[in-house]
Amino acid sequence: MVHFDTKARASRAFFTIYEVVRMKKLIKVAILGSVLGLNALDVNALTVFYKPTPYPFLKKDGTSMPQDIKIVHTWQGWFGSFYNKTLVQNDFIQIGGWGDAYYSLMRFDLDGLPSAVDAVYLYLYALPSGSANPSQMSMYKITSAWDPSTVGANNFPSNLGGFAWSVSSSVNNYRFYSLKTWYDGWKAGTYPNYGMILVPYNNDGTQRFDKFVSTRSTDASHRPFLALSFVPSLTLKMPFAGGSWQVTTEVGGYDCLGVQPYWPDIYHQGSNYFSIDFGGAEGSSILAAGSGKVIETGGSIDGPNGYFITIDHDGDGKNTTGFQTKYLHLQGLPAKKDGTLLATNDYVVMGDQIGKMGKTGASTTGTHLHFGVKYQNSGSLSSNQLAKVVMDGKLLKSYQTECSLNTKGVPLSLSPSATYTSTNYSTGK
Repeated sequence: MVHFDTKARASRAFFTIYEVVRMKKLIKVAILGSVLGLNALDVNALTVFYKPTPYPFLKKDGTSMPQDIKIVHTWQGWFGSFYNKTLVQNDFIQIGGWGDAYYSLMRFDLDGLPSAVDAVYLYLYALPSGSANPSQMSMYKITSAWDPSTVGANNFPSNLGGFAWSVSSSVNNYRFYSLKTWYDGWKAGTYPNYGMILVPYNNDGTQRFDKFVSTRSTDASHRPFLALSFVPSLTLKMPFAGGSWQVTTEVGGYDCLGVQPYWPDIYHQGSNYFSIDFGGAEGSSILAAGSGKVIETGGSIDGPNGYFITIDHDGDGKNTTGFQTKYLHLQGLPAKKDGTLLATNDYVVMGDQIGKMGKTGASTTGTHLHFGVKYQNSGSLSSNQLAKVVMDGKLLKSYQTECSLNTKGVPLSLSPSATYTSTNYSTGK
């Protein structure tokens, strides 16, 4: 049996009710053929936000954190002068300037995000106190490789003209624009994802400039994000009865601490890529994330998976035709709330208790739940079906870690304030 393991913690992506309503309106308008130029959206489409969390420049042992985009989620920075191409990576990015041209580079890690979506928007929050005479902005697609640690005047990336971003394209201090054409090309492999450059559209020397919150900001509610609209392939809820829960290992096996020898966690890669570790108190109730038939249950206190259970969400009792969720390292054998042991072919409803959180098996990080999602018995990164799974309104890729740092930028621990809230509730069974 393949052991698929996960720790989990990530920062909650906050968003105002106004913005959520706005995105719903965008979908309705697009269905009618909106002025935003979108094709008609499926009436069953949801809009979800992918807001990467910041990774520190250092690991917990003080050594450098690798800046591989697949690890740190996003590259963002700005240049303080057209002539002085030294990339600044701090809590904001900016364009424009006094008789000069500040401009910014930005790239998102798109692994694990869905392909063939109905719409994609980039949202940047303009700092009201840092923008004078807001500038119209142009955005160009970058066409050559670059690295934030080395990019400069001598190796500045090439780019192609893109589009002008009007000052009026904003809502509640957010600037937004459709990236669908570029996003589709990046996901399809039509051209490499090197990201984009943001420049002032017409620098007239009148101190027109804009500052935007960056991913590295402590202002988690206003960090940059992608808004993606698509029809989910499966809708789940977190496997807990309400409350806030911390991610300790992300989809793909990384976390912001970078602690060896469990980094990356190999049990969150390959056919187990779409798996997440959630930390919590031993004995916490674990609920079914969705309704379905039990297809596997059992394990042992010292087996690699510990005590575990697998649920098929297509209801046919097989593990090769549709979606499954797997729950590892349970405290004891999978059981209902009244203690009745669960067995193969039992049917459970979303919110039914299926066990309790423990640390059995190869649970090297202590008490946690390894929660994995598979499609046709695989959790591979290449599965677009899994990329379109939505759990409590978030993509599986969105459940990420965030670290508390000391004054030197060394991560001390996973941030206790960065958690994810479950809307699942116990059925009492």
